Amino acid sequence: MKKYTLRILTFCLPFIVLWLLIFIIDPYNLFNVSTIIDNETKYKILNRSEESESRGQMLWHALEFERNPCKNIIIGDSQSFLIKTDLIKNLSGNDYFNFSVSGANAETKFEIFWLATRRIKLNHVIIQLSYMLGDVNIFHFAKDYLDQPLLYFTDSKILFDTFQNIRYKLTGSYSKDESTYVFPFTFDGEKKVNNLLNKYVKYAYPIKQMEKLKLIVNYCKINNITIDFLILPMNQFVYDYFALNDTNNFQKKFISELTSLGKTYDYSTIYNLNINKKYFIDYLHPNQFITDKSNTLILEKKTIYNN
Repeated sequence: MKKYTLRILTFCLPFIVLWLLIFIIDPYNLFNVSTIIDNETKYKILNRSEESESRGQMLWHALEFERNPCKNIIIGDSQSFLIKTDLIKNLSGNDYFNFSVSGANAETKFEIFWLATRRIKLNHVIIQLSYMLGDVNIFHFAKDYLDQPLLYFTDSKILFDTFQNIRYKLTGSYSKDESTYVFPFTFDGEKKVNNLLNKYVKYAYPIKQMEKLKLIVNYCKINNITIDFLILPMNQFVYDYFALNDTNNFQKKFISELTSLGKTYDYSTIYNLNINKKYFIDYLHPNQFITDKSNTLILEKKTIYNN
């Protein structure tokens, strides 16, 4: 009997060591007990590549909100990622949680909203949307672990992230096949952004998504929650592309329907700065200056920023 017990323990030992490492390093703070790796390092590691960024941000922000729920929330994707909640608090006096996740499509944003309602009574919700609603729901990267925490110990990605944290802490570098994340649609990557935009040329109007958004709006009305919509600018190249491919009517319809549902802060054009690349990180993402300016205008209740 002792012989078999020893064999079982020997077989299980490597798994126990790995599980213990995951618990101690805790790359997404699921347990939030150990501080051996600082949060700045963990967040840098989860943003290390395009592959790890969306799934990493989704789980990180979900767990962060679970620990510190906030009644005022910004829900968005990488366009609203740079929104500074400290700036909003300085201007409004209210705390906000930026629940923006790179790669989040409309379905993901709606799931985030319902997650937030289960955690706290919301007061103000800002949902950042665009005509390019996306087609991949990444909410499961958070839901899987929230529903079944033991998956944290069995997912190879979590294990790999754990070792990346250890490696970075010891050597200051990631694995050779990973690189520090940069926005993927840089101005020297016109072919890549063309491929993305071409998908939206044949884009059917998002009827199902808009119906789901109406359910959220109705919920907010019933529960006395203020809901606003935010549209941030893209570089003029994107709008010109859509104009050439005759999708402008869809965009106008989208904005019109949003406006009918609630206050819509449409900053798709700001002082015609869209033509100047210096105000953008890449074709799709405004830089910090434009993002901060938009936040200020929201708090001033200006729905459109014109000359």
